[in-house]
Amino acid sequence: MVVMKTITDYMRARHYILHELKSHDNLEEPIKSEREFAGMIGVSRIVVRYALRGLISEGIIISGKTRGNFISPGHFQSITTKKRELYNVMVLFGGGKQLGLDGFYSSILEGICAVYKHIPVSLQSVSLNGRIEEFYNEIMMYFPDGIIWVRPEGKMTPVIAALRESVPVCCLGDKPGGDIFAVTADYLQAGRIVGKWIIDNGYRYPAFAGYNTISPIRREIYHGWAGFLVEQGVKHDNIETISSQEKVTARVASLLDSGVDCIFSLASDFIVIDLALRALRRRCAVIVDENYFGDYGAVNPISAMVELFPPEIATTAAAEMFRVLEKSGELPGEIVISPRIIKTPRTKNIWLKYLYGCNEVIKD
Repeated sequence: MVVMKTITDYMRARHYILHELKSHDNLEEPIKSEREFAGMIGVSRIVVRYALRGLISEGIIISGKTRGNFISPGHFQSITTKKRELYNVMVLFGGGKQLGLDGFYSSILEGICAVYKHIPVSLQSVSLNGRIEEFYNEIMMYFPDGIIWVRPEGKMTPVIAALRESVPVCCLGDKPGGDIFAVTADYLQAGRIVGKWIIDNGYRYPAFAGYNTISPIRREIYHGWAGFLVEQGVKHDNIETISSQEKVTARVASLLDSGVDCIFSLASDFIVIDLALRALRRRCAVIVDENYFGDYGAVNPISAMVELFPPEIATTAAAEMFRVLEKSGELPGEIVISPRIIKTPRTKNIWLKYLYGCNEVIKD
């Protein structure tokens, strides 16, 4: 039995061969041999053999037995009849190994796809499987013309720097920091506009739910929120949401008894807060961001919503990437889009009411 070091060897061979086929313009001439491919790619001949067998089974390559392997007429025609070359844009998330996409990431991908729907771009969403030190080679085996990296983790910085020597990389949604090619939001300003909304609507003792020191974006939002309230002389507090539900409920009860009249909750933390309010049979004004998970089963009404990640972030990143690829233009630098308070949407998903029993939802 033959065991490859990693599946990456096979995928690197496969993508390299497919890339080579694009420049193979003679049906009568065999493609390169196993030995030639192995030497060019840097893998064993057995790995190349498996990759070729896979392409033969897919009808992309025809085996000529002793004469070698040939590109199939159907695949050859699909290459030669293209009016123009497609730009290959790769999308990566977080640490590069994102296997599943939640609603937040799906909406970003949806925005990118909307821009590329009618222009010559082939989009690849990839989950890397090697070690970080192997990421560069693993990414480049897909032959990307450009990369959109959504909220890359800090440890990806050297990988991105190395990639930028070869292809443009747009960092999307990260904390602003003067990057050479990035599209993001002003998270510090997001916190400030929430603080302003709280004061403008007459609340005098707000609490922030979900602050932690791990997420740089949450820190930015919190510092903007708390900083504005301090400037205005408004008392404020925090709710730790990584504790048990019982501790969160007890904390919420204590704060409500102390006079807290508004809670600013981020994303999935809303569910924890809603469960606490439900258990206490109490109500409190709550402001959330657009990624809150409150459409199913929530009983506490949402007072307002801050759009931390406007859809223009994804669409602008996609459009700027295409502009750079199409016109070989200069990198745009860092584009920062302002967050905003939006009118609270009411769920139109009627099935949620029956599936989760949302009979207690308070109407406006």
